[in-house]
Amino acid sequence: MGLLADAVRAGGHDEPRWLRVPWSAAGVTVEIGAAPLSVTAPGLPRWLPVSWDETLEICSLLGWVPFAADLADAVHAAAELKLEPVTLVRTASDDTAKYMQALSTCRTYNDRMRAQIPCGFQGLIGSWGKHWILSNRNRHLHGRAGTTYGWHRANGSPIQGLGPDGKAPAHDAVWTDYSQLLVPLRRHCTDGDGQRRELLDVYTSRGLSRDVASRLTWK
Repeated sequence: MGLLADAVRAGGHDEPRWLRVPWSAAGVTVEIGAAPLSVTAPGLPRWLPVSWDETLEICSLLGWVPFAADLADAVHAAAELKLEPVTLVRTASDDTAKYMQALSTCRTYNDRMRAQIPCGFQGLIGSWGKHWILSNRNRHLHGRAGTTYGWHRANGSPIQGLGPDGKAPAHDAVWTDYSQLLVPLRRHCTDGDGQRRELLDVYTSRGLSRDVASRLTWK
């Protein structure tokens, strides 16, 4: 789709409202956006989906990192409001790719998520959709494969599971669908001593391949 990446390149995206969230298993506190990265523009849904390539570009431009699967689990567990996943079913006459990427589908997804959020709610929200994540599965297809994860149910189980490291992801790096939103995540976190750390270093200390981590650079 490319619309969100276009907005970021032009400086036309909305500034996130940041929340500090403890990631106890890793011993750090991360900073995440209270909602997916958004744009305010006539004719466009507020929350637009992204591909893996666009996720990497936006993170590079804004000093962010993609989620890891276990961080996505931790954030959902900590969320004060857990959204019910909004799965939109196409009809037999719909072309799958066009339906998944259509602006009308994105608007419907936006509307059904907003309907679950109480007016004025300022807390942490879980299950906005599927994350494009940093995963050892990304080593397939010369590093161009993108791994999606999340869309947690109320009981904490993800609709989109992770799959084994040895299996290539289902999507290439340019695939987009309405549920693949970009939740902002700053590249730095804070450890228990108050020291700032690179979140990528935390990921690699927990098993992420340095080869995968090295594919993300910042402008």
